[in-house]
Amino acid sequence: MRFQNNVCSARREPTSRSPIARLLAAIAFVATATVLLLEFFHRECQLAEHIDVKLRAIGCYAATAARGGSQDAITEFSHPDVESMAEIEHQRWMAERIIAGWTFAKGPQDVIKRTSPFLVEWDELCLEGVKDYDRPAVRIIPGILERQGLKIFR
Repeated sequence: MRFQNNVCSARREPTSRSPIARLLAAIAFVATATVLLLEFFHRECQLAEHIDVKLRAIGCYAATAARGGSQDAITEFSHPDVESMAEIEHQRWMAERIIAGWTFAKGPQDVIKRTSPFLVEWDELCLEGVKDYDRPAVRIIPGILERQGLKIFR
């Protein structure tokens, strides 16, 4: 009962609800959390599948060291390359969100209502910190590919 009281008070719900009502609320909570978790894994897969698109946009490709020839592999992207690929990543993220039913709304992002103030073009993002969400996803590409036995070449 103590655990139930903590859960209910944390969610600001009265403990006087019937056991069935509490059970249904818990099931709804778990279902929502499960959907969000599955969306997260799907999003991570899409991010990985999109690496090749970003590399081609800056004139690069991924290959094994043997196939890359005598060229030096790129281990870190230049600032202009990071910015170009981050903008592409933001476009990919927006498309993924729109397909999943998200819409633009001012104010804080709401995962339940599926609204976000960040569903705008790259140049319209008003805070530089918001753009930093996309930059790390780009900067880690060389490490991700290296773990797969691949290198980046131009």
